[in-house]
Amino acid sequence: MLRLRSQQQREVWETLMPAEILALSQELKIVDQFLDDDRFLLPYFRKHRTFKKLNTGRNSTPIETYLRMMYLKHRYQLG
Repeated sequence: MLRLRSQQQREVWETLMPAEILALSQELKIVDQFLDDDRFLLPYFRKHRTFKKLNTGRNSTPIETYLRMMYLKHRYQLG
């Protein structure tokens, strides 16, 4: 089933880490604000209308997570 947003909670280890480590750079803050906008998710929703509750298979990577991973892949030229 296609998921738009992640339901992920903060992990225990994240609460133990210093805030400086978890802080985003200015560039990533801007990108994060853009990707929080639902307008970026709508094209994926329209193309993949699989929001029916299916009991088979595992859930997909949330689209918001996928878009963030693809940005990082492109930005840092990862293979």
